[in-house]
Amino acid sequence: MSLELGIQVVDGKKISLINPKGSVNGRPMSSRLLNGFAVGISDRLNLDLLEQDGILARILQLEITEDKIELASFLKLETKSP
Repeated sequence: MSLELGIQVVDGKKISLINPKGSVNGRPMSSRLLNGFAVGISDRLNLDLLEQDGILARILQLEITEDKIELASFLKLETKSP
């Protein structure tokens, strides 16, 4: 199995998986299946989902190369009142 996809940061809040391509035993996978997978995973990579727990997180910069991932982010934790 081979799978390739791009990563895009949207508004510093969401990581979207884009341009998915894949194959199994050298045969291309369905683009409909791959796009559905990418959308489903992207929906779960939304940092706004953390705000209800008092966590504010933003991605300021994301750079991915063959040998490293560089990430600059902002994180604020708020304590909840009893």
